Amino acid sequence: MVALVPPFYTSNILLLAGKICAGEYDHTPLQYYSESIRQIIFECLTVDPSNRPDIVGVAKLCTEQLMLYTDRSCATIQSLKKRLRQSELYYLKQQSQSQSQQQSV
Repeated sequence: MVALVPPFYTSNILLLAGKICAGEYDHTPLQYYSESIRQIIFECLTVDPSNRPDIVGVAKLCTEQLMLYTDRSCATIQSLKKRLRQSELYYLKQQSQSQSQQQSV
């Protein structure tokens, strides 16, 4: 799904079954992805089902990247909140000065 093409493809159903059982697929589309994504794909396409990760195993493979993304997102949100608050304070200060100037006239 990541590569937008099926990993196993042939027009002959018997050849398709053979490719799946042998774990023969084209690695070329995966060259454009990060090493961590490729590793997850390789592990999910492992021929021996006992060595293939279940959903918990896949989640474990993704956890570090997800945590880094979450940390960066939180830092970005905090930074944006700080900038918004500074802008609000600046706006309120300007508005207050404008009103005091109008009252003094």
